[in-house]
Amino acid sequence: TRDNTLNPSRGTYTKASVDFVFINNQLTRWNLQWSAYRKFLKYFVFAWQSDLWSLGDPLVGRGQLRAELDQYYTFTREEVRGWEYADIALLRSQLGAKPQNADRNYTLATGSGSYINYGAAKVRHGLEIRFPIAEQVLWGLLFVDAGNLSAASIFSNGLDFAFPIGQGVPQFQKILGEYMFDMGVGLRLQLPAFPIRLYLSWKFRYFPEIIHKGH
Repeated sequence: TRDNTLNPSRGTYTKASVDFVFINNQLTRWNLQWSAYRKFLKYFVFAWQSDLWSLGDPLVGRGQLRAELDQYYTFTREEVRGWEYADIALLRSQLGAKPQNADRNYTLATGSGSYINYGAAKVRHGLEIRFPIAEQVLWGLLFVDAGNLSAASIFSNGLDFAFPIGQGVPQFQKILGEYMFDMGVGLRLQLPAFPIRLYLSWKFRYFPEIIHKGH
């Protein structure tokens, strides 16, 4: 129900899809996207997006989930703005080295090695406040993003890594500590057939151990 596909100001968008892999490996990829757009104070636009992706077992038959590297998930630069691939790998390596995360495997063991900036599932939430500078051509925006990767699919790991609600305060804080956050400002240049996005982003994390120590 969006009023514009490139720069919507009203409406919602929902997309659900499943990919089937059946040549070298047999598995499914489940993808869910939802976004909503609302105008407020006449000129401002509130834009929210939540995405959830996960590898899954084949629809027919059972067996251990196996996938090639290009079938796993990672984040693009526009999904968690400011986080480069090296930043994602470093964060997941640090998380995997912490005793409190010993029950979570952040390293994907594949036939060609270990890749810690990929996941069998990922979740991403994004919030933008947009405002027109030249309404037909140029918009400014404020944004906040949150993203998380999981080495296990949601079918084996559950949805707690994606939406840590009702898990209790310690578990909630622990899962938030696994997220990648960013915030910043940007410009949306609406050129015909060639939209340009420019962002100034600050990436950050939540550290539950600091809260626990009372600092």
